[in-house]
Amino acid sequence: MRLSASPLRCSWLTHWACQGVYVLTDTRFRWLARLTGAPAGPQTDAVVQRTLFLPCGLLRGALAGLGVPAVVTAEPGATLPSCSFTVRVKTPAAPPTQAPPAPPPPDAA
Repeated sequence: MRLSASPLRCSWLTHWACQGVYVLTDTRFRWLARLTGAPAGPQTDAVVQRTLFLPCGLLRGALAGLGVPAVVTAEPGATLPSCSFTVRVKTPAAPPTQAPPAPPPPDAA
């Protein structure tokens, strides 16, 4: 996956699902290209899921480095080597409200 200042590869499409949720779709994800001719089955599905763990971690780490906490998941597409990454941006929790300061003790004079 190569991102630069120029427009993204034509195979990357970004969809906005709802506020804070983004879906990145790659129709030619190179990491899955070697599995294109593999027979369908539970063993292939397990290999595809394991292959997608690292790109999810890379996306999550890159966003965390930019100060954007997020949860990243991946789903293989209907036909390999396509896949979709779902990025859910975590909204920061509201800071706890502080109790007003206690009044000063009365003078003991």
